[in-house]
Amino acid sequence: HIKEGNQVIMNMKSFDVDVVIPFWWGDIHYAAEAVISILNQIGINPYIHIVADCAKNNEVYQCLKRLPEGHNVKKYISQDTLGPSVLVNSIVKHHCLTDYVAIQDADDISFNIRLKKQYEGLTYHKKHGTDLPLFVHSSTAMVQFPAEGYTGNRHKEQPAIYCLNQTYSNMPKGKFINSTRMIRKDTFIELNGFPDMIVSGDLVFDNNLIYLGYESICFDEPLAYRRVHDTSITHMPHYLRENTGGRNAIAQQMNYLNMIRTDLSLDTARIIGKLDIAPELEIFR
Repeated sequence: HIKEGNQVIMNMKSFDVDVVIPFWWGDIHYAAEAVISILNQIGINPYIHIVADCAKNNEVYQCLKRLPEGHNVKKYISQDTLGPSVLVNSIVKHHCLTDYVAIQDADDISFNIRLKKQYEGLTYHKKHGTDLPLFVHSSTAMVQFPAEGYTGNRHKEQPAIYCLNQTYSNMPKGKFINSTRMIRKDTFIELNGFPDMIVSGDLVFDNNLIYLGYESICFDEPLAYRRVHDTSITHMPHYLRENTGGRNAIAQQMNYLNMIRTDLSLDTARIIGKLDIAPELEIFR
């Protein structure tokens, strides 16, 4: 249920969207650029939710203090490491104001037209007829680049135009990228959000979307920059397959995949998702 999104751009007035920007210690040198890229979006009114994961780390806390502020920017604190999936669940459950939720990784940079194009894709049926699919979810390709001083080779091993491809996900062509996700809030709530995994919760959610037949629109046209750097969250022990945390995450991912394959029901997806028990985060003042 994937439709290409390059041809669904049209002129529309400004719209409202909640944007969640979680960050951890490895993002502290890049988070300001991510926030500014959302503040600079055209044709939208963003309600920005910046969440510091493990703010008991003083560098993370100080970074949160320095990040841009404004009437449409709110900041939150998680004292312990919860991971981006739980943080997004928390914002959607307790703080979202609009009908659409977007995610922005704190080490990446969105083009200033990203959210407008995604919104236009998700509302395409409203202008062109109710017989068209109701798109509930959107993602885009990204232009990949190495950060200054990056010592690895991932940006050389992967294509410049980046579309995530994961062995354990059922994504056609690997098009869903969490850093450029936008979804209808009512759909996110209906599926009970992400599982409460520190890593890979987004991939589990994508599987639930696909197996239950929800329609997504994915842009081959890049609408963001993906930064490759040494302190990426993907270098956390929870991600690495040679560590217990990484192996456990893969096992849990496969368990959830088998659950939804065995019982293609909304009830199963809601058991997997953990939006309903998402903690309320401390508001930074």
